[in-house]
Amino acid sequence: SQVIMLSLAGVPGVYVHSLFGSRNCRACFERTGQPRSLNREKFAYPDLAARLADPASREARILAAMRRLLEIRAAQPAFHPQAPQEILDLGPALFALRRGTADAPLFALVNLSDRPQETALPLGQGPARWRDLISGETHQAGTQGLALTLKPYQALWLVPDSGVL
Repeated sequence: SQVIMLSLAGVPGVYVHSLFGSRNCRACFERTGQPRSLNREKFAYPDLAARLADPASREARILAAMRRLLEIRAAQPAFHPQAPQEILDLGPALFALRRGTADAPLFALVNLSDRPQETALPLGQGPARWRDLISGETHQAGTQGLALTLKPYQALWLVPDSGVL
C-alpha cells in the first residue's frame, strides 16, 4: 500500500505509524469505542527507540524499507509532484500507472493479489531495457512490449536502463 501511495502524483502524506509498521491498538478501541482509535498504537519512547535500534526488529526493517523508498522517490524526476500521471488498465489484480515525461518515464506496478500476475506493458518506441528501482533487476522489452510476471504483492518502479550503475 505504501508503494502505491508513493507512486501517485502530488506530495505524499506519510503517516508516522507507516514508518515503523505499528499495529492495531485493540485496547484503545475498546476504551474509546471510536473506530479511529484502533490504528493509534501508543508508544513509550524508550521501547520504540530500542526496537528501532535493533536492525532485526520488525520496526527497524520497515523503517529502513520506507527510508529507501522515500530516497528512491526523491531522486526520480518522474516523481516530481507535478509530473504527469496516467493510470493504466492492466487488469483488476494490478495497480499500474505511468509517471513522468517521454524523456524521463517511470512505470509503477503493484500486484494486488496473492497470485503471480502476468502482464505486458505496451511501450511503443520505448527503450529496450528497463530497471526496477526497488529490486535493481533489469527487464528486456520485446516486440510486444515489456512482458512481466509479478510475484504476489510485488511492486516495481521501472525506468529506462542505460546500463550504467
